[in-house]
Amino acid sequence: MNARARNKPRLPGSDAALVALLFALDPHAVGGVRLAGLPGPARTRWLKCVQALRGGDSPWLKVPVNVSDERLLGGLDFAATIGSGKPVFSTGLLESADGGVIVLAMAERVAESAAAVIASVLDSGEVRTERDGLTRTAPGRFGVIALDESMDDDEEIPEGLVDRLALCVSLREVELSELNFDGWTVAELEAARHRYTRVRVKDVHMEQLAQAAVAFGIPSLRAEVLALRVARGMTA
Repeated sequence: MNARARNKPRLPGSDAALVALLFALDPHAVGGVRLAGLPGPARTRWLKCVQALRGGDSPWLKVPVNVSDERLLGGLDFAATIGSGKPVFSTGLLESADGGVIVLAMAERVAESAAAVIASVLDSGEVRTERDGLTRTAPGRFGVIALDESMDDDEEIPEGLVDRLALCVSLREVELSELNFDGWTVAELEAARHRYTRVRVKDVHMEQLAQAAVAFGIPSLRAEVLALRVARGMTA
């Protein structure tokens, strides 16, 4: 075995660590993670590990469960508009998160309207604000960490948002020792990110993925697209 092969990073041994690594690689590509579990040491470490792998320059914004649509999208700043004599827009959370991550607290209790706004921006990669007859479009490419603290079947993250999150993991029975990234660093992840853009998928593999979706009764075509992106991330 040569030195290059010996130094090649290997994938983490636990599902929780692997999900963190795949999400940190390209949050917007995979849409996000449904992270199940109550607040505690495991969740805190998982979030800190992902944030560290993203690097200090990457936006990391916490979104409260009662967030309004206007806080997400931004709007017309009336005081600044009157003072300047021309329209001035305030920046919403989703625009501020461009290139980074939003952490959605208690996602099982988020309002349907807020979930729909986040889902729409995930689809388009743009934040479109329409207020008082004015329209503004800004970039909004980010990934979502949906913190799922549900305790029973009556609490569910809105389906329209879940459908756009490629990854799901539970930390309810995860030990801190399992959140081991085997030496992965920001530099290693950046190298994998460059490889990701060069990964190509054969038609036969896409056909197999579509057949598997049909066999499992998965109605959403989005699931196949996200699964393909995860597979490319694993390869990278």
